[in-house]
Amino acid sequence: MDLWAIRMLIRRIDIEARLHHWHEVSDRLIEGATKHSSATIQKGDYVRISGHWRKVARVNQKSVTVETESSRTGRAEYNDITDHRPGDGADDGPLP
Repeated sequence: MDLWAIRMLIRRIDIEARLHHWHEVSDRLIEGATKHSSATIQKGDYVRISGHWRKVARVNQKSVTVETESSRTGRAEYNDITDHRPGDGADDGPLP
């Protein structure tokens, strides 16, 4: 085996190890992802969307309608929600 072939074999092993690592990371992220839906969120709950906490005004089949700062409402799909807290006071403290 010549030097070029050895280098390519080492490179292949390195790339395969990196690919295996990132597949494991991806699997852990998918397992840890919370699934939000109309079954888990209710009117009056708080959801975090784009780094901001919003009060849920309405729960729809594919999205939630939330209150905004300008006394208006906005809509967000469930996969845009990064966190959720119940609005009944059962959460673990005030919202940040």
